[in-house]
Amino acid sequence: MNNISNLIIRQEQSSNYFQTEAFVEAAFRNEACLDQLEHFLAHKLRQSLDFVPEFFIITELNGEITGMLKNCEKTVLDLSGFEN
Repeated sequence: MNNISNLIIRQEQSSNYFQTEAFVEAAFRNEACLDQLEHFLAHKLRQSLDFVPEFFIITELNGEITGMLKNCEKTVLDLSGFEN
C-alpha cells in the first residue's frame, strides 16, 4: 500500500512531458464519449504562446505520476465554439 506522505506535488518539467502525455492518454483511453485525443491537448498547450509552465502541476507517488493539473491563460473552445 502506498503511503500518502510520499506524495509529491510539483511543477511539471520538460523531462516529464512524455510521461504526463502517456498518463493522460491512459486515463481517457476507454472513454467512449471522447475522441481519445486528450493527451494532445497538453502537448498543444505547451506549444502555445500562452503557455505558463507554473500552471502545469503533477503529482507523483513513489516516482510514478499519479495526477496532472494543467491550466493556461486563454479560454479553450471546442470545434463548435463551446467554451471548455
